[in-house]
Amino acid sequence: MVDNMFKRFYFITVLLLSTLVSQAQSYYFQNYQVDDGLLHNTVTAIMQDHKDFIWIGTKGGLNRFDGYYFKDFSFAERRSGENSITTLKEDQSGKLWIGTLNGLFFLDLPSEQIKRAQLPFGHVGSITHDDKNNLWLAANGRIYTYRPSSGKYFNTNIGATVTEVDKNGMLWIGTARGVVKTLQIGDKNFNLSAVKTEFKTNVAWPITRILPMNGYVLIATTHGLYKYDLKNGVTKALLTKNVDGTIVFVRDMKVLSNGDCWLATERGIYIYDLSKDTYKSIEKKNGDYYSLSDNAVYCLIQDKRGGIWAGTFFGGINHLSTENNAFEKYFPINAVNSISGNAVREICGDQDQNIWIGTEDAGINRFDPVTKSFSQFSNGKIPSDLSYPNIHGLLVNDNRVFAGPFLQGLEILDKRTGKLLKRFQDLRHPSGPAKAFVMSIAKTKTDEILIGTTGAGLYSYSPQQKKLISIPQIPQNSYVFAIGEDHLGTIYTGSLANGTFFYNPKTGTYGNIRFKDSRNLQSTENLIQGIYEDSQQHIWFCTEGGGLIKMAKDRKTFKRYGTKNGFPTNNLFRILEDDHQNLWISSLKGLICFNIKTEKFKVYSKSNGLLTDQFNYNSAYKDPNGKMYFGSVKGLIAFHPDSLRKQTPIPPIYITSLHISSNSAQENANEIKKNVLSVDSIELEYDQSTFDIEFAALDYAAPDLIRYQYRLLGLTDRWTQINSNRKAYFTNLVPGEYRFAIKARSNIGLWQTPERVLFIKISPPFWKSTAAYVIYSVLLVSSIFLVIYFYHRSIEVKNQRKHQLFALKKEKEIYHSKIEFFTNIAHEIQTPLTLVKGPIDWALNKIDDVSIVERNLQLVKKNIHRLIMLTTQMLDFRKTEEYHFALNFERVPLNKLIVDQIDIFSLELAARKLQLDLVLPKRNLNAYVDQEACTKIISNLLSNAIKYSEKNIKMSLRLCSQAGKQRFAIRVENDGHLIEPEYRQKIFEPFYRIDHQKNIPGSGIGLALAKHLAELHDGKLLLIQHDEMNIFELILPVNQKVKLDIS
Repeated sequence: MVDNMFKRFYFITVLLLSTLVSQAQSYYFQNYQVDDGLLHNTVTAIMQDHKDFIWIGTKGGLNRFDGYYFKDFSFAERRSGENSITTLKEDQSGKLWIGTLNGLFFLDLPSEQIKRAQLPFGHVGSITHDDKNNLWLAANGRIYTYRPSSGKYFNTNIGATVTEVDKNGMLWIGTARGVVKTLQIGDKNFNLSAVKTEFKTNVAWPITRILPMNGYVLIATTHGLYKYDLKNGVTKALLTKNVDGTIVFVRDMKVLSNGDCWLATERGIYIYDLSKDTYKSIEKKNGDYYSLSDNAVYCLIQDKRGGIWAGTFFGGINHLSTENNAFEKYFPINAVNSISGNAVREICGDQDQNIWIGTEDAGINRFDPVTKSFSQFSNGKIPSDLSYPNIHGLLVNDNRVFAGPFLQGLEILDKRTGKLLKRFQDLRHPSGPAKAFVMSIAKTKTDEILIGTTGAGLYSYSPQQKKLISIPQIPQNSYVFAIGEDHLGTIYTGSLANGTFFYNPKTGTYGNIRFKDSRNLQSTENLIQGIYEDSQQHIWFCTEGGGLIKMAKDRKTFKRYGTKNGFPTNNLFRILEDDHQNLWISSLKGLICFNIKTEKFKVYSKSNGLLTDQFNYNSAYKDPNGKMYFGSVKGLIAFHPDSLRKQTPIPPIYITSLHISSNSAQENANEIKKNVLSVDSIELEYDQSTFDIEFAALDYAAPDLIRYQYRLLGLTDRWTQINSNRKAYFTNLVPGEYRFAIKARSNIGLWQTPERVLFIKISPPFWKSTAAYVIYSVLLVSSIFLVIYFYHRSIEVKNQRKHQLFALKKEKEIYHSKIEFFTNIAHEIQTPLTLVKGPIDWALNKIDDVSIVERNLQLVKKNIHRLIMLTTQMLDFRKTEEYHFALNFERVPLNKLIVDQIDIFSLELAARKLQLDLVLPKRNLNAYVDQEACTKIISNLLSNAIKYSEKNIKMSLRLCSQAGKQRFAIRVENDGHLIEPEYRQKIFEPFYRIDHQKNIPGSGIGLALAKHLAELHDGKLLLIQHDEMNIFELILPVNQKVKLDIS
């Protein structure tokens, strides 16, 4: 009995003492050291440039940080201390100036090479610049001015440890003896002959930083922080000693945008509230990986997004992000005031606004959110009657703590003393497992306490009877992992694989709702871990493996959300709702913020400030002020949702480098990196067409969660998304012009950058260049011209040869024709000559017989006439051949002309007993022709018809029209032997006669002459194909425009 009383007294004493120690963890740093790429863990200078890159000066050189990668700008030292950086400053032109232990340097941006400014001093303590971009340096204990434009410098011979130029152009000087001086910056000739003012600050220690404020000056020294009032000249010590009485050694000072003054000291960071004259400290805590990495803090800056960067002597650089600081983190550390366990399983509140936390590895913790203090309520070092530290159900009601230790049933303890008031050990059901235990505890709106078990159904605790009463509407062998209640008082339980069971104590209704997909017979029910009714009266179910299920107000329709909708996982645990209709859902892979109206969601992860991505079962609580608590496997987080709604500046995005991979194996060792940070276009050679482009959006809060999209226009217009690797790779691009574009967005939708563009031109090799193609074109055109020329030349030669051969052949043919012609003419002449000779001889013998002589002379006359006609035809043909034949067009009555010609041949027609049918127009047809030529044509046609006809000859005259001109046609048909097709053109050739017609008298020149005469009339003489008759048709114009004289 005494022993128990002592235990309770000891427990209460420790509990009370623990609440007196308040070491609130409000600042969570991200630490970077040599293992992360930093050149040296001793960081002595930090600066953010106008592009938002972070520059870090260390004892081992210079780094540029983009949130992912520390780029090395160190160089081979020619003198000791050149890589040991003391200060950094960017001037108005964007040039970075670097102060070292051995001289002043600057960074040449195009080449990204560090170069030395040729000045005769070594140690550079501080650098500032005025509005004319002149540098003011505290070096070797003196003030120097340096004009970069001319390279001139000037030694003022004024002793100083630090300088600062205020907004009015006044130079403030801090000395090694604590004296503050001001100097009015002079004209271009550096008029610095006298110090304007010297303030006696009563500070006897070296000044490390000086900040002129509105009406006063803040002075940081090796012995604390002081405030000098410019009006009354009074110096006030603000902070001079640490808690243990040691001196506060201030190395750097920064007044933030909220007015707080942050001090970098040898004992961590002090935050001094200038308006309240209060301060707090931030120090390194062993075991706390979110604390400062080292207490010796050498430099401080605040970046453009409000983040704090602190450089330390041993611990590298520390970054405090305002965005990631929204999540309070509570986890076991080596200190008295700490949560006792990692795996937080249960969270609930009490009427005193305390937070009660049940863990699976260290019992129960009580947390005071006001003092940020923890007290343990377990079976460990602090005596209590809790039987087991693995808690699977927790509820605080008045002064009673209801806990469900693993396999120990239900225990009710006194909240103040830890005394066990009641234990319900045996919760098993005959058809359930051998030993059921408590899995969930909840309090209804009617203050009824419900206990869910593993295999024993749902119980209600009766405070009057002090016993557990089984709820009959819920199967008594069911698993109850979660308990929820809607606005009507209906209770829902989450089962293992049977959906949700429900009942309403007021109406008596109960039942079971299954979520199995009726469309998928292979689907199974999922274990329900969380049940929540939102402000719109929808019921939400968190499942393990089945995602999120929304049950509508009618309690009949459902909608699922999960990885198919973009969730990081289908394993969800608990739900809370904020004041903006957002559901906060803990999961196996982060914290999901889901908007009920828009159904859009964000996912917060460890990179956003969580302890871990893996949350734990049944561990979520929202306090009356709207602050939310979630348990994970590594501790507890707390936050107010409104703190995550702040708009953050959009970070700039840059293309940081272009890395060219050589296409030649021999040159792989000489791969090239191009500086593309300050340019918007770049030109590459044809053999530099394989490269990768690296980029970064300068968001230092959660760089790992930035999502990038890029595309290369000219190759594709599609965007490619990448989540981890910040490089775009391109291989063997063809020569041409490309437009590379990159953009980024926050993983939680806080911002999206505009595009950053780099124009890339890959020059073709000379043999593919424009000049080369011009040459190729010229050569091609020349080649084509030559080919065409020689082809035409060859054709001409061939044609010439053909013409020569043809002419030779024709000449031979003409020769043979002439021989044959003259042979025929000889025969033709011989016949009439013979006929002439005979009558003459007869007449000579019968000279006395006048009648006989007269008849023979008539025969002579007739044959002489034939000879004359024959010679006339030959002469006419020669004239037409040699173009010495003149046509005299006159108006000729064609009907009469034809009739006259028929009369001439009437005797021959009668002699051969031939029938001639003549068809003439009723009206006399007149035409302008050469009457003699036309007569010769008709005569030849009639003569041929009479020679070769057997019985019938037809002759006709008609009007016709061709090509819009009025013409007449004379057609002569005979029924003689049909002329074969192969001879139809040849018969119009001079001297040509068909073999089987050679026995018929003729010269072979008549048709050739007729055809020539027709063509001279601008007409035609044709042999028309017909199956029974040989048809010759003469077609001539009715009218002639001019007199045609071929001469």
